[in-house]
Amino acid sequence: MSRRLKDYYGLLSVARNATQSDIKKAYVKLAKLYHPDLHDNNDPKFTSKQEMFKEITEAYSILNNPRKRSVYNTELYEVEKATNLRDGSSVPLEPKLYEMSAEEKEALGKQIKKIRFRKVRRLFIIVLALFVIGWYAKFKYIFLRMYNRDIGNKVIFKDKEGVDAEVISEVNRRFSAELARVREEREKQGILRQPTKKMGTAATANTNTVEKE
Repeated sequence: MSRRLKDYYGLLSVARNATQSDIKKAYVKLAKLYHPDLHDNNDPKFTSKQEMFKEITEAYSILNNPRKRSVYNTELYEVEKATNLRDGSSVPLEPKLYEMSAEEKEALGKQIKKIRFRKVRRLFIIVLALFVIGWYAKFKYIFLRMYNRDIGNKVIFKDKEGVDAEVISEVNRRFSAELARVREEREKQGILRQPTKKMGTAATANTNTVEKE
């Protein structure tokens, strides 16, 4: 066995296809033997028992967790497979020893469902937020179009947020040009009316002169 990979099954004295219930029973049994609180500090074996308790606690934390146990089993299988190849052993490892029990598969399945549910819920919230933002921008655009229009039925946006600045500039330019044109036409009409008024005054004066004569 590699020094970098501990034999947790051996520490708890359980088979590699043991159920979580079997692993828990084995841990409780060993904890009663090695727990520091159950031994005197003056006991010559106190330190070794304390270290042993740490080891079995570590083993239990790995083997009692379906996901961690699955990862550990895969690593254990690869290490022993490499060891057999290096030693020239032709004895194949039994894959069944590294398969999870029905209880472990059920627990792992529940964890996977929880993870998937969290991902789906997060995705749903993001999509909903984008949908709301999109409709808000659309209604805001429509409202601005209905609220503020110029002579040529072109929109003048007071709020430039989300609107192309070039479009705003072009609309305002056309509006200014149209306004100038209207003013110019009105000024011309005023100029043309002045001679008409003078001519009318002259005609009235001539009429009065004729009457006097």
